Amino acid sequence: MRRLALLAISLCGALLAACGGGNSNPAPPPPSGNFSNASLSGHYAFAMSGADGVTGAYTARVGSIVADGAGRITSGLEDVVNLGTGSPASQVSFSGGTYQILSNGRGVMGLNVTGGGTLQLSFCLKSSSQGFLVQTDGNASTSGNLSLQTPGEFSANSLAGKYVFDFSGVSFAGSTPSIISTVGQFSADGNELRTWHHNPQRQRLRLLYCGQHTDQRP
Repeated sequence: MRRLALLAISLCGALLAACGGGNSNPAPPPPSGNFSNASLSGHYAFAMSGADGVTGAYTARVGSIVADGAGRITSGLEDVVNLGTGSPASQVSFSGGTYQILSNGRGVMGLNVTGGGTLQLSFCLKSSSQGFLVQTDGNASTSGNLSLQTPGEFSANSLAGKYVFDFSGVSFAGSTPSIISTVGQFSADGNELRTWHHNPQRQRLRLLYCGQHTDQRP
């Protein structure tokens, strides 16, 4: 009976050792999917917002980049608003950059700022035409979306007809922040804005269309 008990204890110990496998964690499985660097090819528009990494002030950026489908960004342009600077939107150009995409659609991107510096981003593709972005360089914590553009529509005459618009956000013009909203309508003839109607708050608005500045009307 004593020998059977010792044998049972030995077997239990062996089973526990085999199941425990020590303190090491199993390696995660390799990423799977059908994405690659070729999944990002063409003109893409992006819009991101968040906070400045130093002052915490609201920061937003909207722009466009061109990817070659082989891991390189050939050009790009963005408009950046940082309420901590007290200045209007500034335009930033990218001389180039690189990106790398895993098979599961996750990737990293570095955009080389003309004149010095790099905008570092992480992203996740939903498809070859849509994705999500987050800034990772520590200069600001912004995030947003990435969408494939149609370059053939980048002309003044493509903006023709009647349009409605809705802007909302927070105003920091007064002593305390306040919520603002602007709803209105404008019409364009393919060359310039012909009419402009919006609510009684007569703000000056700058339209951003495909990364380029268009007409300003009060």
